[in-house]
Amino acid sequence: MSTFLQNLKLKNKILFFIIISLLIISIAMLLILPKIKNTILDNSKKEMISNTTLTATMTASLFDSAIKNYLRAISETHLNTVTYQYNQYKAGTITKEEAISNSEKLLLAHKIGKSGYVTSVDISKGKENITLAIHPKAKGVKISKFPFVQEMYKRKTGYLAFKWKNPNEKKERLKVSYMSYFEPWKWILSAAPYKEELYSLVNLEDFRNNLHRTNINKNEHKFSLILDLNGDIVYHPTLSGKNILKAQDINSKKYFIKDLINECKLNANKSTKGWIDFKNKKIYKEGVYSTQRTMYYIYIPEYKWIISTIVDQDYILKPYKELQTSFIIVLFIMFLAILILTFLSTNYILSRIKNLEDASAKLLQNDYNIDIKRNSNDEIGDLEYAFSKAVYKINKLITKQNKLNNSLEYRITKEVEKNRLRELQLFESSKLSAMGDLIGNIAHQWRQPLSAISTGITGLQVQKECGVLTDDDFTKICTDINKSTQFLSKTIDNFRNFINSDSNKEKFILNENIDSFLYIVNSSIMENKIQIVLDTQEQIEINSYSNNLIQCYINIFNNAKDVLINQAEDKRFLSITLSSKDNQAIISFKDCGNGIEDDILPKIFEPYFTTKHQSQGVGLGLHMTHNLITDKMKGTFIAKNSTFIIENKQYKGAEFIITIPIS
Repeated sequence: MSTFLQNLKLKNKILFFIIISLLIISIAMLLILPKIKNTILDNSKKEMISNTTLTATMTASLFDSAIKNYLRAISETHLNTVTYQYNQYKAGTITKEEAISNSEKLLLAHKIGKSGYVTSVDISKGKENITLAIHPKAKGVKISKFPFVQEMYKRKTGYLAFKWKNPNEKKERLKVSYMSYFEPWKWILSAAPYKEELYSLVNLEDFRNNLHRTNINKNEHKFSLILDLNGDIVYHPTLSGKNILKAQDINSKKYFIKDLINECKLNANKSTKGWIDFKNKKIYKEGVYSTQRTMYYIYIPEYKWIISTIVDQDYILKPYKELQTSFIIVLFIMFLAILILTFLSTNYILSRIKNLEDASAKLLQNDYNIDIKRNSNDEIGDLEYAFSKAVYKINKLITKQNKLNNSLEYRITKEVEKNRLRELQLFESSKLSAMGDLIGNIAHQWRQPLSAISTGITGLQVQKECGVLTDDDFTKICTDINKSTQFLSKTIDNFRNFINSDSNKEKFILNENIDSFLYIVNSSIMENKIQIVLDTQEQIEINSYSNNLIQCYINIFNNAKDVLINQAEDKRFLSITLSSKDNQAIISFKDCGNGIEDDILPKIFEPYFTTKHQSQGVGLGLHMTHNLITDKMKGTFIAKNSTFIIENKQYKGAEFIITIPIS
């Protein structure tokens, strides 16, 4: 397979990988359909649990509100009763003792539920000596020691819930109370029955109306159902009050509601949750159909009610079935459209790159007689323009050098200028020679974003055909396509900026400068299996020479690459760190190539010094880097051997440190 791919042209490689990608996508889609079904069902179940819990919460809230209003009405009624007796006493109609006695008779005559009654707590002697002024059994008893009594003393009015156990009872039960305060006698009037005795007093019709207004599950395919333990419907969007104890599953012939109620009765004091799948007949607008349904229920022992949500499975899976039906047609259209689009796009891109590849081949042979014309205003056109401008400047330098050679009166300065121009020419030639490999790798850089664009377009078409395209999906896919397009544009910008030999001082972000360098050498990194370890989190803006700095990175990278390829593949690390100190930006490159010999280290910045064969280089890379950093950028460039830790392992290698002023 490796040999087969190596022998393919770039166009055919792109087509090959697109076809393989399409086949993988198709197989994945076939495999993912069951998962889509399961996901739809799982999400529906989660929604049912949430809706049932919400209905239970609303039920509790409505009950509590009804109970509070009920107790408040009782408490305030008795406050009016005591106030009336007090006013009679103040008017001289009756004595104080008669007023208190009348109040006591009237309050104790009112029963609440099975065992509830109205009491009066006397707080006139302070919180440490609180007694019962009115009580059916414990009148005059001191009750200051109970925490809820202290809370009554503190609040005097309002709703209060507390637990209470009579001497003959085994466990505590919840009592609820509404307090009203009678200031003249410093009485707290309290209606305090057990909460469980109040549920039968709640107006079910008001409860249903209030729940219906707030409940979201009330269509024919998804609805809330509340049952009591007799099988009577407490709440249903349309069937409230009916009995469904004999509701039967068509498949199993079981009376599933009756079985559910029996199970809840066995756990009378324990909350129960569960699922029931059943099939029964349902009257829809279109007619009567047998429908498979799912029911999630919660048994609330406090109310002795079963609160549930019921959903039709066919309704849930309707989008899935439509997707399944149209999948084959959409898949065929997707194949055809992407193949055509890929063929046209690769032909266009490769035709544009071909001229640049031919020109690069001439540069590698030191043939500068090149005429590259800009054929468009897109990114490749920018690259053509930058390439042509670079070649023009090289030819201009060569012409200038020839004129100096032909001039006798500048004979003395000729050698100095000749050396300077040669070094500058070598600098530009080295840059353009490297560009030959770089341009050849543009297609490699573009393969993944082109595939992502094609996949995104396909995804849009599939979701549109299936009718499942949402605004969020559309926005996300368009964003992904835009990111891929930006990646293509950024790739061209990086190559263009590298080729453009104009080197003016400018402000730029050092982190982005390093990213541009990594884009340029990405193919070499991948080909040689070099692992880049980046630590460039600090955002640093400097005023320097961006293009020259990238050339310096490349020279350092090329030296590191030559030693790393001799290491095992799992030990080819190149660490790049970025930091700042005292208005200086510090860029460090560390490789794990075992370092530089001590007798060679002082010579590596000398011109034409190299330890490689002449066919691999002329020894100018580090020399030019040193000159650019120290002379042009007014910084420092040093090399040393160092040890460092990567992935909990210690490595030894060469470290090159660039230090340049931030401003």
